[in-house]
Amino acid sequence: MARDPLRILLSVRLNAVEQARVALGVCLRAEAEIAERIRQIEAAGQRHSAATASWQEAHQFQEMTALRLAALRAERQAAAVALAEAAARSAAARGAVTAARSAAESVEQLADERDAARTAELARKRQHELDDIVRAQRMARQRDAAG
Repeated sequence: MARDPLRILLSVRLNAVEQARVALGVCLRAEAEIAERIRQIEAAGQRHSAATASWQEAHQFQEMTALRLAALRAERQAAAVALAEAAARSAAARGAVTAARSAAESVEQLADERDAARTAELARKRQHELDDIVRAQRMARQRDAAG
């Protein structure tokens, strides 16, 4: 039996949907990891500020504290840029999932419509065959009655 090209195409499209979902998952995981890193940086900054405030003679450590906080701010800014890039990649991956789903649904709809048309055509042929049988029987009865 020949393979149905639309069903093969549907299989390919469904595989593309799954690959797009996997790619989206990777993007979302990266985005979540970067967001967690930002939370860790902010928490470290708060802990550092709280610890510095409790030091006796904290003014002697002001320069060291300022350098540490500046480093944390720079690290947070870099992470924020990375988060924005990851969010853009996630948005693109969402678009790819949507496009792949739409393509798969289109092929599936086309295949279903074609199958429905085939089923309707088969039903018409069967009905025509039944009509022919009934017509032949009627003609045979009429000949028998006339003759």
